[in-house]
Amino acid sequence: MKRFPRFLIASLTLAALAGPPAVASDTVRIAIPFGFDNPNPDPAIGWNGWRTSDAGITETLYWLNRDGELEPRLAADARSLSPTTWEIDLKPGVTFHDGSVMDAEAVRFSLERVTDPESPVYNERIASLIGIDSITVVDADTVQIETRTPNAAFLNDLVDPGLSILSAGTTPDAFYGSGPFQLAEIVPSERISMTRFDDYWGGAAAAPAIDLLTVKDPTTVMLALESGDIDIAANFPDSDLPRVSTRDDLEVEAVADGRLMFFFMQVNEGPLADVRVRRALDHLLPREEIVETVLNTAGGAPGAGIFPPQKAWANESITPTAFDRDAALALLAEAGITDTDGDTRLELNGEPFRVVVRSYLGRPSMQPAAELFMAHLEAAGITTELRILRDWTVAVDDFREGRADMLMFSSNAAPTGNAAYFPNFTFRTGALENFGSWSNAEFDGLLQQAIAAFDPEERQAAVNRMQEIIAEELPVLVAFYKNRVAVAHDRVENFSLHPAGIYLVDNALSVAD
Repeated sequence: MKRFPRFLIASLTLAALAGPPAVASDTVRIAIPFGFDNPNPDPAIGWNGWRTSDAGITETLYWLNRDGELEPRLAADARSLSPTTWEIDLKPGVTFHDGSVMDAEAVRFSLERVTDPESPVYNERIASLIGIDSITVVDADTVQIETRTPNAAFLNDLVDPGLSILSAGTTPDAFYGSGPFQLAEIVPSERISMTRFDDYWGGAAAAPAIDLLTVKDPTTVMLALESGDIDIAANFPDSDLPRVSTRDDLEVEAVADGRLMFFFMQVNEGPLADVRVRRALDHLLPREEIVETVLNTAGGAPGAGIFPPQKAWANESITPTAFDRDAALALLAEAGITDTDGDTRLELNGEPFRVVVRSYLGRPSMQPAAELFMAHLEAAGITTELRILRDWTVAVDDFREGRADMLMFSSNAAPTGNAAYFPNFTFRTGALENFGSWSNAEFDGLLQQAIAAFDPEERQAAVNRMQEIIAEELPVLVAFYKNRVAVAHDRVENFSLHPAGIYLVDNALSVAD
């Protein structure tokens, strides 16, 4: 069995800043909005697993097929022996990038390194999601997993890319996945380069190499695509869709992948702590206008509840709030926010009523959508401040530390097919991404009920009520559901977007000579 060298962590030099190196014509070059900001690309760390999954480097025991259905991937089958006990059989003939064969010990190693608090790559977000108590190697091809509490969607949770299965030979310096491509080189925040893994269990990839180029600025993405410097723009700016759609050499694809764009709200302090103010802002969010003018219709749909309507568990009774300036002003007046001096600007306690908003680059539709929202707030007499930051973590810090009233953010609400996934790390009391520190005891109880319920009707009833609580209390304003839009040159073969939003590269993708 052929062994492959360790990946190289490249330095960010002046040469790298000057542009990517020359590549072979059969290397597929894809622009993505977010790459590895940390020089350690281990999939267990932070959200790295989403990057390595998109890159075709790592795989999980289960995944979602293109119809959104749960299927075994590195697993062959699984059984629920009790509400807290799962037994999983492994797919035979899977080889890792270091030449070792996937077995039960590799699975135990991979899951424990992410969920064990003593592990150097422990991931609190994933550990709290999966709730593993113990992992037992039954034999070389079978593992038994005990969870701390009943979890009806446990197999769905195994879809999380942070739970990628790696070779037990993985070290702090190098990890070895099982995907069709192996990591060759990484320039943090700039480029991920992969080469074909000839012994891939699903068949050797058609492309010999792939480069994923981190490009946050939408104008740069557009220019690079049209000049031929990249083959695929995986996060194309919606504003340019009408123009590129007329070109014979470019192909546009859009898929609803469960992503939503929304605003976190400061619910515990400041004027937005009053739910009437949050409801007023909800009436001033121009959802239909954003879809028509920013997304050019193909890019998405108006937002309502925390789950897009194409998801089976979405609460159909929750519909987009209508834009209504008069209703907004009435709610603000109830909260003591009015124009007291006749200058057309609203005041609160004798001071201008001001709303400070943060957002970040990387999602092309977010800035123009936020700007349009601010324009409507200003037209209603609200003083605004909007800052678009390059790094999303800085925007989050500004919001969490009280320097902003609202934070425009983007999340995939359903990447694993588990309705509890997104609420568990965004709205649960104390959750890592509950940036507004919202807390609701009823919601938390319903979430635990939904996680434990093996009866589909009981589970759906809990999820429906959870969505209603969010719509009533408005810890977030859901602006729109964002389709994933990609544009590819016609020389690209066998490329299509996956509706789960976490699989970009597969073994069929290639470019024509």
